[in-house]
Amino acid sequence: MIIPTEKKHNKFEKFCLDTLFPSFCVGCGKEGTFLCDDCRAKIVIKRVPQKPDNKSVLNKIYVATDYSQRPVSELITGLKFHSIADMKYPLAKILIHHLSLVNFQPPKNCIIMPVPLHKRREIKRGFNQADLLAKEIAEFFKIPYCEDILKRAKNTKPQTETSNHNQRLENIKNAFVCRKPELVAWKRIIIVDDVMTTGATLNECARALKSSGARSVTAFVVAN
Repeated sequence: MIIPTEKKHNKFEKFCLDTLFPSFCVGCGKEGTFLCDDCRAKIVIKRVPQKPDNKSVLNKIYVATDYSQRPVSELITGLKFHSIADMKYPLAKILIHHLSLVNFQPPKNCIIMPVPLHKRREIKRGFNQADLLAKEIAEFFKIPYCEDILKRAKNTKPQTETSNHNQRLENIKNAFVCRKPELVAWKRIIIVDDVMTTGATLNECARALKSSGARSVTAFVVAN
């Protein structure tokens, strides 16, 4: 499986972007890219899917790597909290690399979608980072992409701001609704997010989708 390279801007646009906003490797500081080949090669990529626990509604979980690896956490922080949208490219490549190592093949009758943000948070951030990643994965694997099926009905506080597992479960409970059950029924759903901590958010997404008739729900995550 060929891992994609970062998409190219036209020459004039690239010159302007590189001049005004030069990129530097989050691992070593080398100019010209957010993750150089040497630092990418040092990231440990998982070679097996993660098994959902007995209480999970998810059928499968694919987690590419560990958040504790500094280049990974720096990329996610830059994408998520500093609105550096082009950091989606190295993060998507990390996830695609993991999926290639585990020999993932898109199942029949599947669709892919992001874990949604509440509209207020998405407007503040400028984009949904899970949406950016999901589009890259959908394009690479040629999976039909659906953005607006799941909706975050509650503007919950970030899961990282809750202190324990029970609080995280309560914080995210019933936070998601399926807006178009007719597009979900009997489908195999793939949901994409950047980080998984306890898995509560992904589990609630899966619960909403399965209650609307989804046949199975699989999670793709960059790191945990």
